Amino acid sequence: MISGIGNSKASFTVYIGNTPPLSPYQQLTSISPLLPGEIAHIANETGNHWRKVFNVFAKLLFQLNSSNHTSWQQLRDNELLQANSHQRMIFSPHLNPSLGLDIIAGKHHGLSMVESSQLDWLDNDFALHRQRDLIVTPYFDYRQLSNHKIDTLCRLIESL
Repeated sequence: MISGIGNSKASFTVYIGNTPPLSPYQQLTSISPLLPGEIAHIANETGNHWRKVFNVFAKLLFQLNSSNHTSWQQLRDNELLQANSHQRMIFSPHLNPSLGLDIIAGKHHGLSMVESSQLDWLDNDFALHRQRDLIVTPYFDYRQLSNHKIDTLCRLIESL
């Protein structure tokens, strides 16, 4: 069973090892798009953790392609993980058939989902999967996936 948020047919997938601690998200049995304002609601109800996750995700996407938005904040509020987006965030603990680029947020989570023999570690923070367009990254948090590391991740994505 795949559970998560965003566009179910998205070509950009982030796997994350936890779920927002609110009942609608804890009980998901499919991928459900967020509504406008829902990211702000999740952040307000759950604290800084999920605000950081969504902000880092929006910064990454804005850096990769800012053509439709004037800021990463606008991208976060008007598109991120909504029905019209090209992204999804999967809470399920195993890989699903890829529709494009897959990112696993967090080294520990990556190692729990993929055999280490299938990963080429580029450094202490980033690994590539040998058989699919998959990158293991630091967790989506300012301290772990800093702006400098987002730059590195963007270069990795562009090289695939």
